[in-house]
Amino acid sequence: MNSLDFPPGCRRLLTDLFAHLFRRLAVIDWMIDQRLNNRKIKPRLRDIIRLGLCSALFQDGLHEGVAVDMCVRLAKKKGGPQVGGLVNAILREALRQGLPPSGMPGLPVHVSLNLSPALHAAWSRWMSPEQLTEMCHWIDQPAPLVVRARTACPDPLPPDFHGILTPLQSPEWARDHRLWTCDAPGAFFSHPLFRQGAFYVQDPSTLLAPSFLEMKSGGVIGDFCAAPGGKTLLLAERLPAGARLLAADRSWKRMDKLTMNLSGTSAEIHLLVADAAALPLPLDSMDAALLDVPCSNTGVIRRRPDARWRFSQAGLSDIVELQKNILTGAARHVKPGGQLVYSTCSIEPDENTRQIHAFLTANPTWSLVQEQQLFPAENWDGAYAASLTRHA
Repeated sequence: MNSLDFPPGCRRLLTDLFAHLFRRLAVIDWMIDQRLNNRKIKPRLRDIIRLGLCSALFQDGLHEGVAVDMCVRLAKKKGGPQVGGLVNAILREALRQGLPPSGMPGLPVHVSLNLSPALHAAWSRWMSPEQLTEMCHWIDQPAPLVVRARTACPDPLPPDFHGILTPLQSPEWARDHRLWTCDAPGAFFSHPLFRQGAFYVQDPSTLLAPSFLEMKSGGVIGDFCAAPGGKTLLLAERLPAGARLLAADRSWKRMDKLTMNLSGTSAEIHLLVADAAALPLPLDSMDAALLDVPCSNTGVIRRRPDARWRFSQAGLSDIVELQKNILTGAARHVKPGGQLVYSTCSIEPDENTRQIHAFLTANPTWSLVQEQQLFPAENWDGAYAASLTRHA
């Protein structure tokens, strides 16, 4: 058995454990630090205590005594009896006192909000305390599993979908789509209609940018950061007669996933492995282009809870520079009179509105048609999209 092989059911348990850990890491580390009294411990030992507290406090189905015993055994194996005793003492005292109540004197604000210090500092610069509290409420909720009807999906659904899918009122930007929340994933993913390609799992926020893109018959449309292909598939389904779609991404591995997602489509799609900032294409060759650029992922934290700990101001500066290079490079391939749609799954102004307005200032032959910022809510993630047009 190699490191990636797990017994049946174990992978799901570990995924759940680490999702809880990244969501609650701020309070878990604070509880550990309160009991260390400024003592330093090795990172590996801290990780053992983190996992023990997370299992006991936030996971169902595992008795806290079992969690403590497993962590103590592991600590003894890695560091000896004395280390095991320290882990036992920290875990038992922390569990005896329990989670700190919200508003407890001395509890840092970022801990009460379940944020990393860096992300709390960044958001506090442009959010009010009320907005910050509401944002943290939504990103701590489990993300809904939303599915979209594809062209092969019957209307209405067969009766056997009762209890499996619940109709979701499509938001304004997705009013042309039929959406459902999935209540029984096991039954849904094993249903013949899903296996036949009648549905696609897709958060409503990802429908925003494609809704901005105008595709004309006979035109050439580029999707320049295409993988893994959710937006590409949507464009392919809407592709007008005679239009061609070019899907590009810099990663061969990610293009394999895109190819799999596009299987069964009849649209004319050309695939290209290339960097969107330096595409090997003729200038002024695209009638329209979609740029779903790499970003900080702060709009999808509830799906990627580790993003709140990967965030840093230096990392944000790097990603903004990368986005700028992609936007500037890709724009050269859009014809005069053509359209470019820029999008992210971030809520950071530096990556979104400020990025676009900086581009427009540096490129006066372009103008903004519309832009929209979505924030995480009950039924969708955060996302941003801007539609730009190049003067004829």
